[in-house]
Amino acid sequence: MSINNSLRIDNEKVLLVDDSFSERMLIKAHLQSDGYQVVEAENGKEALEILEKESFNLVISDWLMPVVNGIELCRAVRGIPGMEGTYFIILTGRSTHDDLIEAFEAGADDFLAKPVNKNELRVRLGAGLRVCRLRSEITSQLQLIQEDVKAAALLQQQMLPPPHKTFNGVEVASHFQPAIDLGGDMLNYAELNEGVVAFYVLDVCGHGAAAAMLSFAVADTLNQMLKQLSVDDYKHPHKLLEQLNHRFLDVSHSGRYFTIALGILDTNSWEISVSQAAHPAALRIYKSTISEIDSGGLPVGAFTKSKYESAQALMRPGETILLYTDGLTECHSPENEEYGESRLFAELTDLSPGSVSDVVHSLAKTCTDWCGDKPMDDDLSFMVLQRPVGA
Repeated sequence: MSINNSLRIDNEKVLLVDDSFSERMLIKAHLQSDGYQVVEAENGKEALEILEKESFNLVISDWLMPVVNGIELCRAVRGIPGMEGTYFIILTGRSTHDDLIEAFEAGADDFLAKPVNKNELRVRLGAGLRVCRLRSEITSQLQLIQEDVKAAALLQQQMLPPPHKTFNGVEVASHFQPAIDLGGDMLNYAELNEGVVAFYVLDVCGHGAAAAMLSFAVADTLNQMLKQLSVDDYKHPHKLLEQLNHRFLDVSHSGRYFTIALGILDTNSWEISVSQAAHPAALRIYKSTISEIDSGGLPVGAFTKSKYESAQALMRPGETILLYTDGLTECHSPENEEYGESRLFAELTDLSPGSVSDVVHSLAKTCTDWCGDKPMDDDLSFMVLQRPVGA
């Protein structure tokens, strides 16, 4: 019977742990004949001292040993940073199902009965090395993906407007905080003409790279459309939503759509026009009174013949407008209690009057405090516009 020597790996280190000198010498001889470097330890305690100084892809350990046994050693190895992927083989004369379950629950990858058969040891180690290589490749690929995600997250941050800006008297401030590195939210504000400011907050369904890519595409398209918008359409931002719906229609039914609140403010007359697509209504905060600018509408990209409308209002001196994504009202406490609109309205009432920076800072802190140590459920984005009292 021939053995496949392709499993032979020169210079691969193995940590061999066994309190029996004779067993250790026999297994060591088998391993060295197959090209492995062998580092020995008499028990689990000695093995852990070795592991403090160097790492191993392969560990072979006896079960029954004094001081620290093989099961305890296995559990300890699984807790050592950088050795989570170490292939751990338990040696024992035990063979019951309960023994197997105990070994695997401790984190063992394989189980080898004593006395050790040389050929069986060879193929088990070969399988272990293949697993180690696969784990290493996966780790390398994950690192590359993480680097790409970080680069994309940086690009997303660079696409955002300045956190605070003044256009012909109106002050605008914003906050953007993805639930993970990449978010499906996007916001922007820009001057279209002298004294005319366009602004929007959008929320792509889902999280992560796929949602972020769609938000990039939508934002880029909308920014270009706003640059080409005619003066006659300043009061009709819903026309842009209709164009976006046609452009980003989800023909593959992948479930990728987005909600948006889009507005245009003419600071020459302080008339504001807002169009929404299944997005939380824009809020008006004036002298501790809160009302909504709500034009309704279906999500963009979800339905072929979606229609949208624009709502108009006159922005009063000292009035504040808030646009936000549902990540603000739907954030959950560690007890899984939703923040909700009622708490948001109460806080906005307490904040009135307040500067745009005060409102943004307070809302961001409130959401963070509400979530506590619990990760955010959704991306958090909002924008605040304010007309000065004397304007």
